[in-house]
Amino acid sequence: MHINSPKPLIMSLYRLYAFYLRRLIIVSLVLFSPVIFADSDPEPAQISLLIEERRLLQLRHYSATLDPAEIIEQGRYGIDREDAEVLLLHRALSLGGCPGPYRYVRMKSHDHARTSLLIEKAHASVSDTAWWPNGDDMSGRYLRQSSAITESLEVGIYSSKAGAQMKIDKLVDFKTLTAVVSPLWIDDIKLLKSLNLQHIYYQNHWPSIVKMIKGGRSNFMLAPFQSTASMALERGNIKLYPVAGIKLNMPRQRRWLFSLKNAAGGRAWNCVERGIIQLKTAGEIDAAYRSAGVINAKVKDWKLLSPQGGR
Repeated sequence: MHINSPKPLIMSLYRLYAFYLRRLIIVSLVLFSPVIFADSDPEPAQISLLIEERRLLQLRHYSATLDPAEIIEQGRYGIDREDAEVLLLHRALSLGGCPGPYRYVRMKSHDHARTSLLIEKAHASVSDTAWWPNGDDMSGRYLRQSSAITESLEVGIYSSKAGAQMKIDKLVDFKTLTAVVSPLWIDDIKLLKSLNLQHIYYQNHWPSIVKMIKGGRSNFMLAPFQSTASMALERGNIKLYPVAGIKLNMPRQRRWLFSLKNAAGGRAWNCVERGIIQLKTAGEIDAAYRSAGVINAKVKDWKLLSPQGGR
């Protein structure tokens, strides 16, 4: 009697087993390879800064690597307040644990409404220069501000070269004068209204403001003191000068604006908050403002007019 060998059956079962085993391995790799091969500490999203083009060019002029520590060691915080605040932001991020590199999202010029919209829509993690809180309601918006880096700053009465020769010694001298301001600069408007001026003009854009003063259609604007030799405020080919001997105190805070929708916005905010504490402890914020001329030794003995105090 012929007995069939079990070998063909065994081989068939083996091939069937091998077939399904291969399929199981392939499915497992597809499903679990991200877990198996992923880093245990994945790379965080890159922090991005919304920055005015001329600010970025200014930074690159000082340092090709955009290293704020290198620039600060040279004693260079920039030519004005905004440059100083861009560097302070870099320093705060680095000191707080986010040393970069960063991605730069360029914009032609600063506009309050457009900047806040771009940050809110997550085009960037944070604004480059510090923000003047202007009473905007942040509720329901994907925005967050840092702690204040300063509570108030002294400002000058800036006019044309001829206008800067005007004599102002006390508050009553403002009654015959006019000023121009952006409708978005709420704190400037409050201070100007307290001066009981003859008239306040409103212009939306920087060029229009300085052109009105240069053309004699308004007497002055409020502006932080500058680091230039004459403390002149330069915008394009127009220069404005402070009225000598007087200054005002602007009680307002400066804060950076962060996106809550941007993937790196929350991490950037945490780093900046830690960094601000270290900057204040080291006195670096005041040093930056002194370098930029905002805290200015030249006006130390100038008369501080106080609308609240009636002087």
